[in-house]
Amino acid sequence: MGDIVTFSSRYWARVSGRDTSAGPHVNGHDEFAAAWQKKALAGLQGLPVRVFRQRFSVPGFVDLPALSPGVNVLLVVPGAVHPEEAVVVGSHYDGEPTSKGSAYDDTSGSMVLLALARAMGATWRREGLPSRTVIFALFDAEEEGLAGSLAYTFAGAHHAIQPKPVVMVDEEQSGIGYPVRPFGLLSQQTLPSYAVTNGFDPPARLGVPKSGNPAALRQLTIRLQRARGRVFAALSAAYSPVKYRGGRAQAFGAGDLHQLQIGPSPLCCSDNAPFQVQGVPTVTFAGEADYYNSNPPPWSYPFDQPQDTPAALACDTGGSPTPDAALAAALDLPLAMSEAVVNDYAPPKRGTGLAVLSSMPAAGVSTHFTEAGSADPAWTFGDGTHARGADVHHTYRRPGTYTVRVAGRAYPLKVARAGPRQGFPFGTLHPPTVRHWQPTELDGVPGCP
Repeated sequence: MGDIVTFSSRYWARVSGRDTSAGPHVNGHDEFAAAWQKKALAGLQGLPVRVFRQRFSVPGFVDLPALSPGVNVLLVVPGAVHPEEAVVVGSHYDGEPTSKGSAYDDTSGSMVLLALARAMGATWRREGLPSRTVIFALFDAEEEGLAGSLAYTFAGAHHAIQPKPVVMVDEEQSGIGYPVRPFGLLSQQTLPSYAVTNGFDPPARLGVPKSGNPAALRQLTIRLQRARGRVFAALSAAYSPVKYRGGRAQAFGAGDLHQLQIGPSPLCCSDNAPFQVQGVPTVTFAGEADYYNSNPPPWSYPFDQPQDTPAALACDTGGSPTPDAALAAALDLPLAMSEAVVNDYAPPKRGTGLAVLSSMPAAGVSTHFTEAGSADPAWTFGDGTHARGADVHHTYRRPGTYTVRVAGRAYPLKVARAGPRQGFPFGTLHPPTVRHWQPTELDGVPGCP
C-alpha cells in the first residue's frame, strides 16, 4: 500500500498526451512513468533487462486534444529457452482530467505490476532467467479507448519485431475485493475479487477476433484454479485471522476459494481486450467496479473520480484513512496469483537469452530496434548497413523484405512503402462526469469523505 500512497499522492491528473511540464499535480503523467520505470529497474537489477519506449498517437478527450504522443513503457527480460515467445504483464498509468491520484484506477494495478517486477527479479537472480521472455508493460492511454494496448498489438500485426505473446496478464484496479468487507465492518460480507478470462467477444469495433486456441484458454483457467489453492494457503498463513471493525474472522480458507472468481465476464474491458482480439489467452485481476451502475451500493468505490485517493481507498475498505490488513491482503492476492502465472508460463532456467523488439518499419522512416540479452550487440539490417549497441535506429530507403541479424539470430522484417495508421475505434471520449460520494457509514470519521 505504501507505493500506492506515494505514487497517487504525488502524480495527479495523468492524462495521456497532455503533460506540459506544469507540475505533477497539474499533470503527473510523465513523472509517474519515470518514477515507475526507475523503481522497476531497481527491482530487476542484475538482470539483462532493456527498456523499450513505444510512442503512438492518442485521441485525447473531448475539449482536451492531445498535445503529444502516448508512451508505453516496456521492460523486457529475455527468455532463456524461448525468447521468441512472451508473457506480457501489463497495467495502465494514465488517468482522468479531474483525478487526484487515481489510487484505485489504476495506481493499484501499476503498483501490483511494480511489486511483481521486484518479486520476479529476486526469483530470476536466484534461479535463472524466465524460460520465455517476460514483458512488464506500463500501458498508456487506457482511459482514451485502450489506445496504448491497441498500439502494442497493432505494431505486432504490422511487422514490428516482438516476441509472440502466449498469455497476457492485466493488472487492473485491485484492493476492493476479498478479504475486504465494506467499510471494514465485520457485520458485512466479504467482497469478491476477480480473475477475468477470455470467454465473451470484445467489442466489435476492435475488429474480428482471431479464433485463438480454446485449449490454451482452458489451460490458463486450469492453471489459475490450481494456483488459487496454493495462494490462499500462503495468504491464510500470512493474514488469517483478519482484524475488522467489530472483531476478527478467518480468511483464505479452502471454503472461500470461490471468493476469487475465475472465468469470463461480459463486462468490457481493459488492456486485455486488444490481446483477446489477437487470439491470446488473457486474465485480468480486478476488484469491485459497480460505481457507474444505475443503483450501486453505498460502498461502491468512486474510481475515475477526484475522490479516488489513498485515504478514500482505506476508508472504503477499513473505515479509517489508515490502511488496514484486509486491504493489504486484497492487494497481495493479485500479486501472488500473477507470480504463479508467470512462473507457470516462464519457469526459471539457467542460461542466457536474447529478445528483440522494433517499431513498425516503413521506407524512409527511422525504425527503432532494442535488444535485451547482450551488452553491445552488432546488427546487420539486410541492406548492407550495420550498427552496434543495444538500442539502435535504422532507416530503410526502399520497401521490401529484409533479414535483420543480431547476436547470431535472424529476424525477417517486412518494410512497408508507408507506415500504417492506427485508428481510434472508440473515437474521442468525454471524461466521466464528477459525482458526489459521501457514504453515511463514514460520517464523522476524520480524514474520510
